Amino acid sequence: MTGLSIKTTTLLGYQNCRPILSSAILSVLFIIYILDIGSILGLDVYYLTDRTTHHIFLAPYYAIDPFFDSIIILSLLVLWIAIQIDRILGLSITSIIGILIIVALYSENSLFVLIPAATSVPVLSVAILTSLAFAKSNIRENRYFIAFASIFLIIIAGISAYMSLSRITSGPSDINDPFMRIYLTLSYVSPLIMFLIGFSIFLNLLGKPVLNPFRIKKLLTLDISQHETNSNKNKYLILCIAFSIFLVLVPHFNPARELHENVSVDIVYYTRWIAELDDANTLGAFVHTLFIELSGGDRPVSLLLMFILSRISADNITATLEIIMPIILAPSLVIAVFYLTKELMSNDRIAMFAALLSSMSFQILAGTYSGYYSNWSALIVTYLALTFLLKYLRGGEKKSLLLIYGSLTVVVLFLHTYTWTVLMMFTIAFLTVSSILRIYPRNRLIAISLVIVAVIAFDTIKAYSGIGSGGIGQDLIVVEGTQTGVEQLEIRWDNLVRTVQVYVGGIYGNIFFLSMVFIGTILLFNSTRNIPKVFVFTFISMMILPLFFGNRDIMARMFYDIPFQIPAAITLVWFQSKGRMGKTLVVSTIACLIATAIRLSTNF
Repeated sequence: MTGLSIKTTTLLGYQNCRPILSSAILSVLFIIYILDIGSILGLDVYYLTDRTTHHIFLAPYYAIDPFFDSIIILSLLVLWIAIQIDRILGLSITSIIGILIIVALYSENSLFVLIPAATSVPVLSVAILTSLAFAKSNIRENRYFIAFASIFLIIIAGISAYMSLSRITSGPSDINDPFMRIYLTLSYVSPLIMFLIGFSIFLNLLGKPVLNPFRIKKLLTLDISQHETNSNKNKYLILCIAFSIFLVLVPHFNPARELHENVSVDIVYYTRWIAELDDANTLGAFVHTLFIELSGGDRPVSLLLMFILSRISADNITATLEIIMPIILAPSLVIAVFYLTKELMSNDRIAMFAALLSSMSFQILAGTYSGYYSNWSALIVTYLALTFLLKYLRGGEKKSLLLIYGSLTVVVLFLHTYTWTVLMMFTIAFLTVSSILRIYPRNRLIAISLVIVAVIAFDTIKAYSGIGSGGIGQDLIVVEGTQTGVEQLEIRWDNLVRTVQVYVGGIYGNIFFLSMVFIGTILLFNSTRNIPKVFVFTFISMMILPLFFGNRDIMARMFYDIPFQIPAAITLVWFQSKGRMGKTLVVSTIACLIATAIRLSTNF
């Protein structure tokens, strides 16, 4: 009978269908859980609708009601256990869950099923990760889970993008978009993920000895040592540029968009400053207004650029700047990040993914919504300056590379003083760590250090000459005005939550983007290449001081300047290296990012 049983199951295809069946059940379980858990726990989330960030509790979103949805979740769990776990353990768990359901039905107390349902997927996730660590094949058979979940995400992300562009959306209290439901539920932990990213270097250092004995350590590795090139990179780069332009135009040309006076928040300041430049009667008065009076002279070159562009349509300066500036800045950022990543990683694939992620990054979305035109333009030049810095340190013999780096650094000073400060802080920290680790030749580090001293001296002389405030002086004024310091220590978590989920429309709370960044930091830490590791972790570790001592403005500006695209791009390459399932995951991740970017931009 035993032999007959084995042959029968083989004949019916059970052994072949088992991975597909268990993966399908697991994917449905996870999807229903994510859709329901926000309602079960009554999560409070932040939701951007028509330029306003609403604080809401997720409204009920059940197939039937909390009780029966919990039974559905537990039934799926039991079914999956019956297929995957060994007989004795599976029977024991199934019996316990069955008893809980019976008790809940007779006692009419739904907590007997709500609590197990709410904890089922986290416990199951830990079990799966543990099985991967110990190479347990019975659970690793769920190889189709990623494919099923990815297909579902691609479909609902596409529907969500269509609904956003068509404005077939509900109000903040009643979300009828399943993708946004998943996004908001998962984004509840975005502040925690951002915090973990800021301290990722320490988490990796502490976690390394813990992960070493397990197989999962090997899974979280990616060989990025090869110098990979791609002949089609220019075509992909053009597509990334085109999408970045599309995204910044969406708020203006969405036919069903509600009428708002402005798209960008800071445009009112720029319009007023340009009007003051218009009032200058002489060249001397114009220069004095530009370099000294307007905003303390902290962004004269970017204001000059906007003044020139405003001449395109002097009768409608606001609309001109809100359209032309993002159209110029978005593609420029994509190109700058591409070449910075290529120089850093020597890998075209990572550089192309970084360019793609830049087209829907915090910089472009927050730059469009908040009108960070000066910060945005300075950031582009900053990334270009760092590209030439890396090129020189890598062995470029031409002294012109050093000259270009110094010149671009001075340009950043006149574009946006605060971005220049971040650039100086990063460069000094990067060179210091590089010197300690002996990554670069000592003479090159000394040459770069002399350039930095010269630029800081130039800033000091400029300030004493009365040509606007110096970069350091302006930063001290900001620190004093925002009460940056120990006063923020006791409200640091509230500041982080508000910055990530509320400030600038909650753009920094993109859970899909942040998750990739966090995974990318783990992959990068486990790589053997020191230069990308030191570069990325130096940038990310600059978050630590604002996380403890900065207010929302300081945090948001620091988050804005960090090239999160680079570790996120490493994650996408890691996904892609895992075969067909990994490539499916790449497509679904990009689809989720695109849907989120479109959903946000249609509400600017």
